[in-house]
Amino acid sequence: MNKEKLYEYIRKLRFLWLALGGVLMALPIVFPSLGFLGWVGGIPAALAFLTAARDEGIKLRRMYGYSFVYFMAFYAVGFHWFIAMYPLDFIDGMSKPEAMAVVIVATFGLSALQASFSGLFGVTLAAVSRRGVGRKYPLIVPLAAGLLYPLFEWAQTFTWAGVPWARLASGQVESMAVLKSVSLFGPYFLAALIVTVNFYLSELLLSDSVAKMKICAAAVCLSFGVNVGLGAIMLACERDGGREIKVAAVQPNISSRDPWGFDTADTMMEILREYSLDAAENGAEL
Repeated sequence: MNKEKLYEYIRKLRFLWLALGGVLMALPIVFPSLGFLGWVGGIPAALAFLTAARDEGIKLRRMYGYSFVYFMAFYAVGFHWFIAMYPLDFIDGMSKPEAMAVVIVATFGLSALQASFSGLFGVTLAAVSRRGVGRKYPLIVPLAAGLLYPLFEWAQTFTWAGVPWARLASGQVESMAVLKSVSLFGPYFLAALIVTVNFYLSELLLSDSVAKMKICAAAVCLSFGVNVGLGAIMLACERDGGREIKVAAVQPNISSRDPWGFDTADTMMEILREYSLDAAENGAEL
């Protein structure tokens, strides 16, 4: 496909490309075996973001809308555990229709809440692309996207609305060589690498210059290859003389607003005792 046709497809179907990218990026969070998809699944959205961010005819409020669509799709899939909680039978008196309504409202309502702030990603990316260094050196923009994205993941940890569960690093839990860098630099570093790779691959597809394509390919190889190489070395150097044990984690599911009353403490201990004994019966050693 030539570049003109690609640009035209992106322009006509931008919302679809953004939503598709959001879904593909979230799938590894639901199915960790699809971890590699995280490194390429964002290409449709990245193509839409890059072309829109550089188009000064597109206003910033529209860039916000584009980001909202991407993150709405991403979070709606990423917050899949609401569906797994149906029919909410741990809530006394909850009927199945009521449980269905709660699950739908929680999934899409929480996604909209998170996307309402994350929508600023596109606005910021456009601001970087249209002025200063980003305008003079366009190949910096994919790197800027990789640096900006983790900031919005980090921002999810603040205020009562913080729901830091849909993280890009979470989709890499079955790729140990990829995941090893998290032990050194944290999950935001891995998220930055994943987004950077997706955006540089998109830039490679959009570029009409062989020199630029080589730079993009080098950036992809450096971002992904160094991370995997470092992880492989760390895995090879590991020396574990211990044995595997089965571990269980239990929680009482009591409101954190009032956990310290004597009655509440007794109730919590009883719940934890019950769950711990049940875990032990199922083979947990710790």
